[in-house]
Amino acid sequence: MNLYSFLKKLIPAHIRNKTKKALIKLLVGNETSSLLTEFESISYSQEGEDRILFMLFGVLNKKSGFYVDVGAHHPQRFSNTCLSYMQGWRGINIDANQEAVALFQQERPRDINIAMGVGEKAEKLTFYVFDEPALNTFDTSVAQTVVDNSPYKIIEERIVEVRPLSEILDAYVPKGQEIDLLSVDVEGRDISVLKSNDWSRFVPSFIMVEDHSGFDQKEGFYLEEVLSSEISQYLRTKGYKAFAKTLNTVFFKANSA
Repeated sequence: MNLYSFLKKLIPAHIRNKTKKALIKLLVGNETSSLLTEFESISYSQEGEDRILFMLFGVLNKKSGFYVDVGAHHPQRFSNTCLSYMQGWRGINIDANQEAVALFQQERPRDINIAMGVGEKAEKLTFYVFDEPALNTFDTSVAQTVVDNSPYKIIEERIVEVRPLSEILDAYVPKGQEIDLLSVDVEGRDISVLKSNDWSRFVPSFIMVEDHSGFDQKEGFYLEEVLSSEISQYLRTKGYKAFAKTLNTVFFKANSA
């Protein structure tokens, strides 16, 4: 259990939600909080991606920013943007799961939260909802692979509206707002999300995207294959270079950043 969750349990339930969040933020503060030992740090991402971002933007001395989180999943659990939000950032969270977006509306009032799928064209697709929400996907083959190779099950199939990222950003990004970070994690359709952007108008300084290319079940990932993956090659044509990686996520930096 992380410190934030621990403090939520300590504060009495009868305290109103807004007051509770304000108290937690006051108690947690930032990375220099006296409640943390010199060896502790807060992370909400599944693999510590937000710690890489913290170090990156800390080095750049950027204390506020704007993110777009596609496949946002949850305001805190496995969130690549929760830590940034707590430090004053804001942005757009997009997820096809309406229940997830409802949580974002409660926990991220500064953000724009959208219940929608993202793809290369406007259409309606079947969304496979699992008993583990982190596995939800539009990709039929990915859904079947999960069913065949894990204990998780599909509990519902929904028809969900899908729109290109370019249309969503055109409608919701404030005029003149630069995008510091684009996070993409949509279980098998990540390249489709990237291809749906208008790169002449929306150019995030940094991109983090899930990419399983080069994975070997016994030996892990081979970086050479990751760098030659479809996602890496595509983003290279858009002026990005890979500069960091966790087990499942690759980080890209715009040449102009």
